[in-house]
Amino acid sequence: MKIKNSIFIAAFVALGFAVACSPDEVSGGNPTTGPELDAAFTTTSTEPTEQGQTVTATASSNDDNIHYHMWIASNANGEYANTGGQRGTTATFTFNEGGTYKIKHTVAGYVGGNIAVSEKTIVVDLPLPEFGPNLVQSPNFETASDWTIFHTGANTDVNWTINENSATANGGSDSYPGAGIYQAFELEEGEYMIDMHISGDGSSLSWFRVYLDAEVPVDGSDYSQDEKTVLGLSTWEANCANNNAFDGQLAEIQCVGTGNPVTIPSAGTYYLVIKTGSGAANGVNNITISDVNLKKVL
Repeated sequence: MKIKNSIFIAAFVALGFAVACSPDEVSGGNPTTGPELDAAFTTTSTEPTEQGQTVTATASSNDDNIHYHMWIASNANGEYANTGGQRGTTATFTFNEGGTYKIKHTVAGYVGGNIAVSEKTIVVDLPLPEFGPNLVQSPNFETASDWTIFHTGANTDVNWTINENSATANGGSDSYPGAGIYQAFELEEGEYMIDMHISGDGSSLSWFRVYLDAEVPVDGSDYSQDEKTVLGLSTWEANCANNNAFDGQLAEIQCVGTGNPVTIPSAGTYYLVIKTGSGAANGVNNITISDVNLKKVL
């Protein structure tokens, strides 16, 4: 939550004092420079939803000795940013993810150096969305024919192997070949979530991408939908060095793509497409997937 706080910071710097606080404690200013101020406050919250929770903070006092009120809120880890703030006797904050937040209230008097600070901890526990059943046939590749394998070019340097409970991709060359698997679905309008378990021994010059789109894959032709990537990995991304070994849920470790949920604008036939490739010999190194999920958000 980023709200302009330059006036607040400038005033503090000009007055040359520091603020220190601890949860639910109130500190007073210098009694020789002005009357004691009250920074206590109360909070009210809306019912949490999947989209977030709104918290309104209200100052307990607004006596004539208070020049102004300043409010700031932390991130979900309780960490304050260097900027951001609201003025007035009330402030409203909306928290869009679960976590432990802090709200800090500072009041300043008319006499230089006279301040008081109070802080409260807010625990936001958002409900998890509800999903329909998994729409994927053979999510652990129980029946190989439920999945179609295709190559994204004329070469076959990258290949998928259907195992007993998973599918594994290997290969690669300096011609940047790729290969994928897909499954067709009749989907309703709405939002959908995609996830799968993924592991790898460490790849080089490689990519891994997942799509949900109306375009049907064609063997021997690249599925050029990179701007529509939902989940993915890439050795070119600084925060996504899958040239190291990895093992986890793709929705958690992914670093490429728009992320969940996927919005389906109208009912029709859509394809869950999973492709990988590399520009190095055997750059795709035992990338293995299982427990593939496609579920509608209810």
